[in-house]
Formats: sequence, structure tokens, C-alpha cells
Amino acid sequence: MFAISISKLKNWVNEYLEAVEYQISETKTLEYIKEMKKNLSISFYRKKVYQIKKFLDYIGVTWETHIKPPQEKLMGLPKIIKSADIENCKNYFKNHEYELQCKALIMLGSSSGARAEELYSLDMKDFENDLEDVLDRAIESGMTHLVSVGVELESSLKSLELSSKHSFIYSSVGYHPHHADEIGPGKLEEVLTLTSEPKVVAWGEIGLDYFRNYSPRAKQIEVFEYQMEMAVQCNLPVIIHDRDAHRELFEIVKKYNKINDENRGVIHCFSGDYDLAMSFIELGYYISIPGTVTYSNAKNVQDVALKIPLEYLLIETDSPYLAPVPMRGRRNEPSFISQTARKIAHLRGIDFKELSCKTSENAKRLFRFE
Repeated sequence: MFAISISKLKNWVNEYLEAVEYQISETKTLEYIKEMKKNLSISFYRKKVYQIKKFLDYIGVTWETHIKPPQEKLMGLPKIIKSADIENCKNYFKNHEYELQCKALIMLGSSSGARAEELYSLDMKDFENDLEDVLDRAIESGMTHLVSVGVELESSLKSLELSSKHSFIYSSVGYHPHHADEIGPGKLEEVLTLTSEPKVVAWGEIGLDYFRNYSPRAKQIEVFEYQMEMAVQCNLPVIIHDRDAHRELFEIVKKYNKINDENRGVIHCFSGDYDLAMSFIELGYYISIPGTVTYSNAKNVQDVALKIPLEYLLIETDSPYLAPVPMRGRRNEPSFISQTARKIAHLRGIDFKELSCKTSENAKRLFRFE
């Protein structure tokens, strides 16, 4: 344990707030967080440190801490365990668009996966060390079809390469809104050429992300509409990302639904309410529910999972994030999806096998698995 000044503690927490504000916003709005940051106090920072620890637990980081309870004198921050572990943690945060600005503990693992009902990306660096083990566990858990999702040209190529090596893996291709501003001349046309491959079953992940805003909103809309048009031309279903952009995204989807009412898709990792879900379903779209449905505070997601027609329900992991309870805080992977399915079956008051069979049928119908 080492002593630390209040000013250093404030700097450390401020740096972390930028990385964890989404997780914290599950219970407190971003506006409230920003307001609290204007009224700094040691009491506030003590609470933030505990929220940060909760976040680290959430993503699978083991934190050996020497922070005293709020009512006691704050003595210090987590002690350094091993320098090698610190480097691992830095790499983890870098790969996941977070920056680790402190020398805290650091023991973590990472990976991901999926099943017939779900969508995910297997080309991420999280899979470099144990991809085959992840796939073996997926098969052992009873999964028969997996979709590896592309988010830009490189990942789309890797997704296709992976699907060519495994008969049960299929791929999707496209540009995620985070990468909309990176698209150079001819890149989308290169993605278009990939759709002729028989293992490509969807166009995506595409859509709008007004939370991170890594790309300008106007550019996101331009790229999203162009890809929707391409998907219509290729007669491929779309995998849609919608974060804090419900109204704009729905209007675009509705516009292209009028152009080709036979072309459908799925709203991935659905975060809206029941009314929005039904609006998409009326256009023929599926709603995909992730592991967040198992979280006690995820009332909106649970309401959607309970009420929407079973014929339009899919299940996913959003790996390596959002592992379901009781695995929450660990890396997410295919074999965990049964926990999500069991929760939804419980909410709906139906048998687990009935739910699994129906959502598998839905996935096969949407992606036209052979």
C-alpha cells in the first residue's frame, strides 16, 4: 500500500470516469455524473473509487485493494501486483477503446463467442490465445450455427476467413458506425465483392451510434444509408447497431423497408423499449436480446423479452462484453448464452427447450442457414 494525495486521487478518478461513464450510466445519467464532477469532494471520490471497483469487477478484472471504507481515512489505492499484469491490463483497455491511466492491480482474461441465435465477432484480439477452445465449448454446449460479424473491411475479411475453416460458422460484412469516418475510396465496394461468397449471410454490423460519436453523425447516416441500399441490392438481411439514435435509425430503416419490403434484418443488442421493438417488428425485423436481460436493473430489456412475439425473438452474447448472471464480470463466450435463454424462458413462463428451439428456428429463417 502507498500513500496518495487527494489531488492525485482526483486525477486518477477523473481519468477513469471517461472510460466507465457508460457502465455507471446504467444507474445514473451522464448529465448527473457531469454535474457531480463540478462539485468535487473527497466523499464523492471515495464513492467513485468504489464504483470504479465495481466496473473493474464487471469486466473481469480482479482488484486487490487497500482502500478503507468511506467512513474511515482513505489510505491509498490498489497496490501493484506484478509489472507483467499491468502491461496485460493496459493492452486490454487499449484493445477495447479504453485507456488505463493508473498503475493498479491487474489480473484479467478475455475472449468471446456465440451460437445459432446470436451475433458476435470472433476476429477480435480477445480470441488470439484460445479461439479453438472457445469454439470447442460452443459445440459441446449444443450450438450448431455461429455468425461472426464484421465491423469494417479487415474484420469482414477475417470473419469470412474464419467461416471458411469451420462449417458451422457463417459471416457478415459491413462497416460499424464507429468506423464510418475511416472509409476510404472504394472500401465499401470491396465489402460488396465479399457478398458473393456463400458463407456471407448478412450485411452488418451497421447503424448509428450517437453515444460514442466516434464518427460525425452526418457521416454515420450517409454510410448507414449507403449500406442499407447495398444490402437491398444483394438481398441480404442486415445486422443493425442502434445506440441513442432510435428515432433517426427507425426512419432510415422504414425508408428502405418501403424500397424492398422483403428485405429484413435484426436490431442487435436491443436497447429500446417495448413500443420501439414492436415498431421494428411491424417492419419485419427481429429483436436480439443480450445477456443484460439477466441483470436485476434491466427492466426495459426484460419487458421487451417478455412481451414481443416469440417469432421475432433472437438471443446473442455481444461478446466479449455483457456476460449474463451468474457469469457477469467474466469474459463472455458462446456456452454462456444458455443463461440468457433460461432467463428469457423464465420471464415468459415457457420451457427452456421450447425457447431454444424457437429462437434457433428464427435465426435459421433470418440468415438462411443451409
